Amino acid sequence: MTLMYSDYDYDYDRRYGILVPRHGGRGARFAMHLVYGLYLISLFTAVPAFLGVIVAYVKRRDAAGTIEASHYSYAIRTFWWGLFWLVVAILLKFVLVGFVVLGLLWLWFLWRTCRGWLALLDDRPMD
Repeated sequence: MTLMYSDYDYDYDRRYGILVPRHGGRGARFAMHLVYGLYLISLFTAVPAFLGVIVAYVKRRDAAGTIEASHYSYAIRTFWWGLFWLVVAILLKFVLVGFVVLGLLWLWFLWRTCRGWLALLDDRPMD
């Protein structure tokens, strides 16, 4: 039996008598782990972040209505906001403020990636 509560699909677990969130399957979950892994690697070289966001865009439709869908949206937002602040930091490097912005961006990107990955491991959505 499938129930709709909020934006996610839930299945009724007869053994425990509770609603459990529906998952997108092993492929959607593995791809989300791959995205978070690529994001962490991209803290030291930028190319994997581009690969991560491509994977997120491709697999997002497969995870519609599941917990993983919120993670795909979260990862895509993280990439685009990170790219925006990277451009701002590069422009501000000429007045030496950009180096501080780059450091804060690095910490922010690390925090967002770790927060999302830990939530995925705990089966919690990212909203």
